[in-house]
Amino acid sequence: MATSDVEPEVLESIKAAFKNADLNGDGYISKDELHSVFNSIGQWTDEEFDELYAAADTSQDGKLSYDEFLDWVLSQDEETFTVQVAGVETTLIEFGSNGAHVRRLSQKPLAEVESILLVIDPRALPNVVEGLASIGSDEALAAKVTSFVLMPSMSSAPEFLMCAEVGLQFLNAPHMPMGDVRVVRIDDYMRQGEAVLVAMMEGGKKVYPAEEVEAMLGFFKQDSALGYTEEGETTPECSRFIANVFTRMAWTGL
Repeated sequence: MATSDVEPEVLESIKAAFKNADLNGDGYISKDELHSVFNSIGQWTDEEFDELYAAADTSQDGKLSYDEFLDWVLSQDEETFTVQVAGVETTLIEFGSNGAHVRRLSQKPLAEVESILLVIDPRALPNVVEGLASIGSDEALAAKVTSFVLMPSMSSAPEFLMCAEVGLQFLNAPHMPMGDVRVVRIDDYMRQGEAVLVAMMEGGKKVYPAEEVEAMLGFFKQDSALGYTEEGETTPECSRFIANVFTRMAWTGL
């Protein structure tokens, strides 16, 4: 299939898959990197994987360029794009620029998959707002959705906290399917990707990691250190969430 015949949404998904597999960010996918990704979505024998990688690495230099990866993906038959999680055909959707669907796991049409894992990243509200409209407003699709909200924890690394507190006000976003909502610490999703969501679906878990529940709820706990006075009225206690949304003092303690 020629690249010109591929829909832009599909190409964006392929680019996202390449970036996700390129763990060290050098612009190539090594055999070990691709093996790690494939092991997170299914069981492969060494022989099966060696055969798969050899077919993709047309230059035989032990690494895949983006062009090799693209050619390999576009050459696969439909069966290659089926992925089951907990026994059902499952796709994962993140929202890219302007709400575009960036898909992983099954690449079958949304109408044909049985389960949709929807990633709600509070740090990317404009993209999420636009993307949710196309999912949540379709009753048939919304019924298949498990919404995974990425949530910061009091123990989160600084790089995972940018705008996250403000974004928490989006926990009940317009058009967000609310039938099955689960919570994942941002750090874990960014480091482990869809493997975390797959494990949660297969294990029936609602929150990950379980030991971080109190730390995640810490954003909503009242704290006297965040009390403030405004226009002559004193608020003796405030949560970090409210402080950041309305006074932007969550991390100063003032």
